[in-house]
Formats: sequence, C-alpha cells, structure tokens
Amino acid sequence: MRLNRKLSTIISLLLILMFCLPYSYAMADGPVPMITKNPTSEAIAIGGKTWFIAHADHATSMTWGMVDANGNIYSLADAMVMHPGLRLEALEGDTIAVSNVPLSVNGWGVQATFYGAGGAVSTSPAYIYVGDFLNSYSSVIDQYRYAASLGADINAQITYDLGISECVTYSENIGYALKDLDKNGIPELMIGGINYYWEDAPMVYDLYTLNSMNQPVQLCVSWPRSRNYLLTDNRIMNEGSGGASSSGFILKKVNGTSLEFLEGYWSSNSTDNSGTTMYHTTVEDNGFFDIYDDTMPSQQGFAIGEALKEKAWMPQLTQIA
Repeated sequence: MRLNRKLSTIISLLLILMFCLPYSYAMADGPVPMITKNPTSEAIAIGGKTWFIAHADHATSMTWGMVDANGNIYSLADAMVMHPGLRLEALEGDTIAVSNVPLSVNGWGVQATFYGAGGAVSTSPAYIYVGDFLNSYSSVIDQYRYAASLGADINAQITYDLGISECVTYSENIGYALKDLDKNGIPELMIGGINYYWEDAPMVYDLYTLNSMNQPVQLCVSWPRSRNYLLTDNRIMNEGSGGASSSGFILKKVNGTSLEFLEGYWSSNSTDNSGTTMYHTTVEDNGFFDIYDDTMPSQQGFAIGEALKEKAWMPQLTQIA
C-alpha cells in the first residue's frame, strides 16, 4: 500500500512537470526588446530644458533612470533629491522631459530600460552637459558642415586645407557627439561617419577638447593609414601602418588637452626581416624599437589588437546637415 502511494505521488509530480512547466516557460518566452533608437547627448544652459527620446521593438514597458559619471544608476526620484531643483518627467512616446537643470547635473546622463517577454535591455546613456559647449565647438562643426555640403565634390585636398579628417570623403553622412572622456567636466567633441567607411568598427574621424580659453584643441584625427577608435573604457586606440614594412596599434587616453600614451604594439620588417616579431612598449618612443618592454609573435600581437577593436563603439551621433 505504501509503495502504491509513493508511486502515485511520483506520477502526480511527473504530470505536473509535463503539463505545468512548459506552460510557465511559454508565458516567459518571447523576443528580447531590441533598441532602435538610443537617446542623444545634449548641451544646455543652467536652468534649461530638453527632451530625450528612445525606442525599442518588442517592448511592453520601459523606465528611465539617471547615470552619474561613474556609471551608477539612480531612479528619477532619487536623482531629483540629489540635484535640488531638477525636474524629471517620463512622458508618453518613450520620452523624458528634463528641466530646470542645475550645474550639478553636468556630466550625468539619462538611460532608458525596455522590458519585454524575453527580458530587459538598456540604451546607452545620453549625457547632459551644462554649458554652451556646442557654441564653443561651432568652428569645428561648421568646417564639417561645409564639407558635408560639398557632397560628391569633396576630396582629400579639400579636407587637408580645412584641417579635417580625410575619412569624410568615404562617408554618406557624418555626425558629432559629446562625451566627457576624462571626467573633468568638459565634454570632448567626436566626429564620425553615420555610415562609416571601415565597416569592421565605428571610427572616430576627429576628436577635440577645449582649453582654458574655451577654444577647441584637436586631440587626434583619422586618415586611411592612421585610424582612431573609442573603446568602451574610454581609451583611444590608434591603428596604423607605416607602409608594407610596418604596422601596429597604440593605446592612449584623454588627459586634459592632450592624449597620454599608455602602451604600443608594433611590427616592422625593417628591424626583423622575418616579419614575425611584435614589439611592445609602455614608454612613448618615436622609434618604438629603441625602448621596448618585451616582444611576441606578430600573430599574437595582432590578435590582441583585434580583440581590443571589438570593444570600439561610438555614442549616438547627431547628423551634421
């Protein structure tokens, strides 16, 4: 009798597993929301007002949050307590209104999270820069706007004369974004291709910051043999070639009005006829081979470079008309 009761209990549990669990899984099954529009960073005056918009397919609901300079996320209610006077209001149509912005919000961002049957996904942050930064960078943006107006007539000589990146000649559309890469309260200006030329990674065509006189200072510029990428940790990776005999990559970071050298990897047939050695250095050296920390097979070194380039990204760009 006890055996029959145990068997009956086991059968009952199996029936529950067979009929109930698949149903519960089906209820949670579905597509993960897919971001179709990230919000765009904005520069506004103290006390100003702006709106941020985000969209996602397959989403059933969404929330907005605020992100500080270190990546910590706060609810809208908490953010308004932390920034007295700031007003945040989530509106219909995947929009958030930000108004009465105090100076303390400078460098913070807003981020949307979308929820659906298959899970949740968040947009990249859109940063708020409190100050007239776009006006400070207007001379640079105007140069690129003029280049964009030339359309098919743009060429390398014109970009050289304007002091802008030759890479714009290969892009259908170009845009700009602001992002504070060294977290000093001054957002850097990035120019990039909305339909960029080298499709393996989004490239930073041009990178600027502002000096103490509020004037643009060019930090780096890309051209076909010297290409710059922004990595997810805010480092700048330059991938370049000195011709058929030498190539490699360098890692730097923004430090005020200059780029600080971090490390470099370089392979050169002029120093190794076999072409199989990669030199690695943590000391900035124009020769690259006079001072180096260690060597490795070129294949290993270039694999490191490819892995780094997979982390290349670009904030949402505002198209330059």
